[in-house]
Amino acid sequence: MMRKWRWTISLLLAVGILLSGCSEQAETIKLDDPAYMFGDQPGKTVNMLIEGTYNAKENAFKGTMQIGDRTLQTILFTPGAGLIYYEGTKRTYIGQIFYDEATSDYAIEITDAAFYEWLTGVKREGRPKLIISSPAINGEDARAVYERVKRLGYFK
Repeated sequence: MMRKWRWTISLLLAVGILLSGCSEQAETIKLDDPAYMFGDQPGKTVNMLIEGTYNAKENAFKGTMQIGDRTLQTILFTPGAGLIYYEGTKRTYIGQIFYDEATSDYAIEITDAAFYEWLTGVKREGRPKLIISSPAINGEDARAVYERVKRLGYFK
């Protein structure tokens, strides 16, 4: 009888360990460090907030993003790939995002023409992409964050 209990307990522990390794690795993140926007226009600090759930196993984020007084209620991204904004059924590819899970540093390459114009007040026509990096309070910090996170190995 005692042997049967030991075997049952051992089996339950083994199943528990296996199931815990298979569960999703999702965590709530809130990125609200200072951000700096730069491109071919003079750079400036911007109020940024990215908040939601990041699943490390799936390498995917779902949440909201606030830039200045504008809130994007539903954004999705995979670091090293696209940052996508959904407004109802309308899907907008904002640009590429680079995110360092270890430090929470990020950089966004804004390529969407309407979003670019909203942020800068200037039409994008022929202009290079706009970059928002965080944490950064000046152009030097922003470029350093951008160059570092862009080099991370996203797709192994």
